[in-house]
Amino acid sequence: MLKRLVHFTKQYCGTPQVIVNNLGVFAADAMDNTNTGLLQEQMQVNFWSGYNLTMPFVASIIERGSGHVVNICSIASIEAVPYASSYSISKHAQLGFSRVLQSDLQGKGIFVTSILPGNVDTSSWDGSSADRTSFIQPQQIADLVLAELLALRSNEIIIRNN
Repeated sequence: MLKRLVHFTKQYCGTPQVIVNNLGVFAADAMDNTNTGLLQEQMQVNFWSGYNLTMPFVASIIERGSGHVVNICSIASIEAVPYASSYSISKHAQLGFSRVLQSDLQGKGIFVTSILPGNVDTSSWDGSSADRTSFIQPQQIADLVLAELLALRSNEIIIRNN
């Protein structure tokens, strides 16, 4: 499916100016009872999806000399979340990818922004007993993405819950 999407995009749209990797899934587990299958699933969604969507375009973005990659990471990219070991590991990998991409593309007219929010008020919390009053609103993240695109810079932005 991803190969078809990349092929379609290249054929009909060319190389994107902006790539936003905003796919993520959370799973609860602890290191003492995690299983390889869950870690692989978390890595597939939270790390490999963004990597595999971005990398087919990197050479043509470099050739063009402009572009912006935005990775919506998580506070778990820099702080281990208790009882979310697979999620934390996968989000650390996502931020590592962002940092390496930013380092390798520095000075080539290409920017990489990583946004690291805390809890975001999305439907993934539906049915939980979490108090969502202090959660970050998705519009706040969208506004930050737009501001970073307009600023033409690489950045890491941490958004903590109130």
